[in-house]
Amino acid sequence: MRAIHTFDNGVKVYDDHLLPIQRDRYRVHNVHESEEEELFIRIIRALTPGETFLNIGAAIGYYPLLARRLSGSLHIHAVEALPRHRSLFLENIRLNAHTPEEFTIHPEAIAAGNGHAELMDRSFGSGLLARGSGPEERSMRGKIKALLHGWGIRRDPRRITVPTLTLDSLLERLPDRRAGLCQMDVQGFEVDVLTSGSTAMREARIGSFLIGTHSARLHAQCIELLRHYSYSIDFDEQDTQTQPDGIIVASKGRDLGALSAIQG
Repeated sequence: MRAIHTFDNGVKVYDDHLLPIQRDRYRVHNVHESEEEELFIRIIRALTPGETFLNIGAAIGYYPLLARRLSGSLHIHAVEALPRHRSLFLENIRLNAHTPEEFTIHPEAIAAGNGHAELMDRSFGSGLLARGSGPEERSMRGKIKALLHGWGIRRDPRRITVPTLTLDSLLERLPDRRAGLCQMDVQGFEVDVLTSGSTAMREARIGSFLIGTHSARLHAQCIELLRHYSYSIDFDEQDTQTQPDGIIVASKGRDLGALSAIQG
């Protein structure tokens, strides 16, 4: 019988999906990210029925599952490039008495271009390595691979090739090509993802963003980029107290209420 971890909000995941550092954090606050979750709940509840929630970096499915608990009417699109995490996400969908048809899971990584890139499988810390996918980049990677093979150096089994997609291209798949909320946790690729969605941001096809940031520099760059596309910054906390990531909430053309009251 597999052990099950039940969060205070009712979301369940299999305990063997979790890392020891996560279990330690959940003993203090039994939700995934206590500061971000309050913001997430407020934004999800402010969406109108039938809007789209887009989660980039879905991992084992915590936020898509929480969104489904909060609203049965949302279109939920989850992006997760790591095959292992997609498999665990599907396990957790069934564990929470849902069906896979209630979620659309995209197997790409969001990047600067449509093509392929290398991903290092570090579980929740996974990230892209080689971003280029044109003929020159493929040729160079092939030469390097042949050279290493000749030296007897084998490829790290944690390195996998995954398809990539821009945020603008992903929006073309969504209902009405719009998302009420785009939430992302992309392990240091925040600016890359935003830059790949320049058309969507310029045309306000994403109503709001909830972004986990992974350094002070990236946090500042995200804010600068969002403001460039006329998004208002509704919440800005780089130095969070109870979770590892900074938080930015930005919106364009909608009122998210007094999110700043949560700050501090």
